[in-house]
Amino acid sequence: MAIDLDLDRTSINARTVKTGQTQLVNDTQRDPDYFPGDGGGDIIMLSELSVPMVHGGKALGTINFEDHQAGRFSEEDAETVEAFTREIAKAIHRVWGKKALLKGSRVVYQVKNRSAMDRYHDLLEAVNEGETVLNRILNRTVIPWKPGKDMVDDLVTKGYLVREGTTAHRYSYRITEEGVKALRTYEGIVEKLGE
Repeated sequence: MAIDLDLDRTSINARTVKTGQTQLVNDTQRDPDYFPGDGGGDIIMLSELSVPMVHGGKALGTINFEDHQAGRFSEEDAETVEAFTREIAKAIHRVWGKKALLKGSRVVYQVKNRSAMDRYHDLLEAVNEGETVLNRILNRTVIPWKPGKDMVDDLVTKGYLVREGTTAHRYSYRITEEGVKALRTYEGIVEKLGE
């Protein structure tokens, strides 16, 4: 659930955005910044884990977890969420960053469907960054199975990806030099448009 975040109000989430650092609070009653309304109600949550979505040194928002039980979250939980938020922040920046509208102290993103070119870019980038299995590639790029498979097949036909046989009639994918070149060209064009 997305909520508006008032950075002028003292809260753990606001502190997360202002510092750009993960906040792991295992006893909110001892934290002077805890605001009971952070979770959308007046129930006191004794544990809170707030992780910033940072891209280019700028916090785009937070992912926040709360629990009634004190000591609920661990450093390992924080590291796991941080890994996800890095990918989410990159996706937000890539997909919606150019469409951001500034309103007061928060950034509101216009949600709109990615173009086919953006989806092809996302597929190439996922394989370039080490994803080799089709379902993982599609999960990471948030593209539905059938159109995603067709797009991957199209990239193979164009010579940007190579499909290699593995055990159990499964395939793995790797990016070709042409695919890397296409990926870098696309990113270069986007950067120039943003200047």
